[in-house]
Amino acid sequence: MKLSLILIFLLCSISASAQFNKTIRTGRPGQAIDPFAVGNKVFQTETGLDVSAFKFDDVMSSGRALAPNTFLRYGIGQRLDLNSGFEYRTDQFEKNNEEKSAHGVSAGNLGLRINFLDGSEHKPALGMQLSLKFPVNSDAYHTDYIAPKITLVVSQNLSEKIGLVANLGMDYNGNDPKSTAFYVLNLAYTISDHWGVFIENYASFTEDYFEDHWDAGMAYLVNNNLQLDFYGGLSKQDERLDYFASIGFSWRIHSQKSNNN
Repeated sequence: MKLSLILIFLLCSISASAQFNKTIRTGRPGQAIDPFAVGNKVFQTETGLDVSAFKFDDVMSSGRALAPNTFLRYGIGQRLDLNSGFEYRTDQFEKNNEEKSAHGVSAGNLGLRINFLDGSEHKPALGMQLSLKFPVNSDAYHTDYIAPKITLVVSQNLSEKIGLVANLGMDYNGNDPKSTAFYVLNLAYTISDHWGVFIENYASFTEDYFEDHWDAGMAYLVNNNLQLDFYGGLSKQDERLDYFASIGFSWRIHSQKSNNN
C-alpha cells in the first residue's frame, strides 16, 4: 500500500512540459544512466556486447564471459518511458585445471524511467529508474523471486563541455530478502559535436563488503538518432582481478511532429 501511494505521488508530480531532445540521450556507454525519458512515442534501443574475465592470484582459478545485451525503451509521455532489458550470457571457468561452462538467459526485467526536473545551468536534472527483475533466467543463472531495483539519478552540467551524473540506489538479487546498495559517479567531456569521452567509478556495498570498479570510454554520434560506443575497465578486490570491455550502439525511431520538434 505504501509503495503504491509513493508511485502515485511520483507519477502525479510529473509535468508534461519536458521537450524531446534534438540528439539521442542514452545510458551507453558506461554504468551510469541519465535522468531523462526518451520522449513521447519514441522507441529506443541501447544494445551492446560485453566481454569480461577474472583471475585469482592466490589460487588457480579464472574465468571469462561473453554477454550480448539490449535495453529497449518506449516513451509513454514526455517525462516517462517504459523499458525492458535482456541479457544472454556465456561463462567459462577454470579451477585446478578443471573447466566448467554455463550459458543462457541471465537477465530479464521491466521498468519505468521517470524524469522530474530538466535541470539548468544552476539546477541539476533529476530522475528515477524503477525496475522489476523477473525469475525468467536459465538454470545456470536461476533466481527464485521477482526482485526490485530502484535508482535515483542526478545530473549537472559543470560547463559547456563537462557533465557529471550520479546514480544512487538499492538492488535485490531475487534469491533472498537482503538488499545491496550501489552508486555510480560519471564524469563526461564533450570533445566535439560528434565525439565524447568519460571516466566513472561505481560500487556495490552492504554492511559486510564494499566492491568498486573503474571504467572509461568514448562515444561517437553518427547522427542525431544513432550513437556508437566503446568502453572498458577493471577492478582489484583482495586477490581477485576483474577486467572487462563493451562495444555497442544506441538508436532511436521517432516522429518529430509527435514530439513538437
